[in-house]
Amino acid sequence: MARSTTTLLVLARRLGLLAILLVATFAIGTVDADAGVASQSPAADPARVRAHLVAFQDIADRHGGTRTTDTPGFAESRAYAVAALQQAGWQVAVQTFTLPGTVPTVPPTLAQVGPVPATYVLGTDYALTTPPSGDDADAPLALVGITGVPDPSDGGGACEPGAFDGFPPGAIALVVYGSCDPLVVVTSAFSAGATGVGFISQGFESARPYRRMPDSYHRRASWMFEGIEGEIIGDFGLAHEGAAGIEIDRYDLTLGTPPHTLIVAASGGHSDNYMLVCEEILYAYPGMTGTHDYRIRADITYFTAPHDGAVLSTGSIAFGQSLPFNNFDNNVSKLLKNIVDAFAKKGKLPGWAWTAEEKQWR
Repeated sequence: MARSTTTLLVLARRLGLLAILLVATFAIGTVDADAGVASQSPAADPARVRAHLVAFQDIADRHGGTRTTDTPGFAESRAYAVAALQQAGWQVAVQTFTLPGTVPTVPPTLAQVGPVPATYVLGTDYALTTPPSGDDADAPLALVGITGVPDPSDGGGACEPGAFDGFPPGAIALVVYGSCDPLVVVTSAFSAGATGVGFISQGFESARPYRRMPDSYHRRASWMFEGIEGEIIGDFGLAHEGAAGIEIDRYDLTLGTPPHTLIVAASGGHSDNYMLVCEEILYAYPGMTGTHDYRIRADITYFTAPHDGAVLSTGSIAFGQSLPFNNFDNNVSKLLKNIVDAFAKKGKLPGWAWTAEEKQWR
């Protein structure tokens, strides 16, 4: 397991760029043409707001159901917004900026050339996704449990024990999901040596900070926290004011966490809008929410691997939006800098000499 490869894949899962769409609601005030300023009305006119929403939907309908960036639907939406603002008396300037992403220049196609030829339909059989900026997926595809033409109505053999046996290192797995429980496939992949992060819960109205755990004081991991004061990590952020949130995951030996993994920090106290994901629920009962269930938390985990390798997972999608806080002068950025600096150097990681020690409780 190469540290520079495995770790970056895990970090990329959590530190992808977040695109934020700001939607302006028109007709919330009137314009004094002489003064050149807008006077506020007590409330928006629902009928006029709805008229604009209907107009945007009509634009989407005329352009294949989309108004996404760099499409005709987007261009018409922009023109509509400019015209509406100008009609209300505003002076409008359209500014351009670079938005990292992927937009197909030609209609995408996906086909199987053998052993049985087949063609797949975009939006029905497969969907497009945008990788984080600068990340190009350039690796061979490897079929998992697939023979002939994959049938989305069944598991495609990926649920069978040993489906990932002999999987070529560094390849991209092509797996068909259907009636098969995805958790079974993920567990099978972990058993074959894959490294990844799932999620135990999600919530979108709040986030929480991490607190340093006893493992963080062990000599194997204490170097991560050099220059950081206190035990609370990430009680701030551009959204929801916390580094642990949106989608979160935890240490769990039953789901494939390596037994020598350290929990260096963990969140807690999430709201009841955070509920267990359905894959974790055999029978629903009260108490499966953030204020009751100890499993609903984000763990920052760290473990070493052969050939001077290691893996670090933040267990939280919200981690990335805490990095820019206070112009990147904060303990989340410091923690990540310490880790990336160590991972980028050749040779053994800090703390390597103490891997045989028992966990050092504080």
